[in-house]
Amino acid sequence: MDGESNSFHQKLYLLLVDKLLIGLVIGIVFMIYDGARLKEQRNFQQDQDTYRAKIEDDRLAIQLEFEKAKLVRELLPMVLDSNQDSVSRGYTLQSLMLTEAINHEAAIRIGNQLLKEGLPSEDLEKILSPTLVHGVTPLASIGHGIRERIGNAGREKSLIEDFISGQHLGVIREQDAWLRVLLAAIPTIEDSGSFDSAADVAVSIEGITNLLPITDRKILSRTQLYPESVNDALSKSTSRGLSVAGSLMLYLEEPDDKDRQSKVASALNLDLDDPHQLQLAEQLCWILRYEGAGEVGESLLKLATSRFSNTTSMQLRLLIIGSYHNSKTSLTPELEAILLEYLRSFLIELSQSEVIPFESIFAGYALAVLSSASQTQESQALLANFRELPPQHRLILELE
Repeated sequence: MDGESNSFHQKLYLLLVDKLLIGLVIGIVFMIYDGARLKEQRNFQQDQDTYRAKIEDDRLAIQLEFEKAKLVRELLPMVLDSNQDSVSRGYTLQSLMLTEAINHEAAIRIGNQLLKEGLPSEDLEKILSPTLVHGVTPLASIGHGIRERIGNAGREKSLIEDFISGQHLGVIREQDAWLRVLLAAIPTIEDSGSFDSAADVAVSIEGITNLLPITDRKILSRTQLYPESVNDALSKSTSRGLSVAGSLMLYLEEPDDKDRQSKVASALNLDLDDPHQLQLAEQLCWILRYEGAGEVGESLLKLATSRFSNTTSMQLRLLIIGSYHNSKTSLTPELEAILLEYLRSFLIELSQSEVIPFESIFAGYALAVLSSASQTQESQALLANFRELPPQHRLILELE
């Protein structure tokens, strides 16, 4: 009897445990289900909130664009109105820039017009130097325009004094005003890295150098236009483009200075298989086309005789050869071979076409170098072939 009672109690105990376990499992399942359901609800709510936030952001963006358009419609005519005071127009332009109603390229173009209409250079500097955080390309375009108006007179020492004392003094003052903008923006340019890549430097380096101080400080100091240390300060900048620009100008001022040669030679240490570095090399060699002294000449020679895969290389080689030759009395065999190969090919092209090729300027350049620097029989024979061309061809190639 006792055995049966114990057996019954054990069965009852096991049954209770079984029920409890089943209940516990069911409870855990419900907890997991509720957790998943709550998580799904939260995710759904988050998605809804994200969607609403995006809708609101889009609405605000559209509203902002409408506000910008309204500002442009209301303020731009005032900025462009030449009958209004140039200073007030300048600071109205600044308001349009700060609200991003107009981009930095348009701002610099308008600023240049305001400068010509009387905006003081001090105000131009305050208004436009912050825009260079976006890049110096628009400023380089200004430099190209100034260079076209200055021509060679603004670079050659023998002509500078007459140039700045005559009718072009206004151009020099314009150049100075934009130089002030550039100098004020040095920290911005350095922090933004907007003038560091080979592509950015290649696009803008020539235009920026056109803004930098002209040689012969003694004459320029009379006009009080440029501080003495501009190019030196730029050469020490952490911005690659500014540093190269300053170094180039220092070197062109004193080509025989060893330290200045070294800095420019370092800038010429480029990988010409990279299209952006090839473009940069072309720009640097164009700026250096009249100078190739010392270590710079060695770097130019290395570039001219290197093998690289880009097909747009002959113009670069010719510029390099001309730069190198300007500081030498004779051509190296490697450079002469490049010139001969190019000119033979050009002569064939010229003989097969009634139209004078676009590359005539480079061919004339190559002929000038070859005729003045080489006395080899092979070179003289090729030059004789060119002199037998029709008169109009000889005139274009400056063989007359």
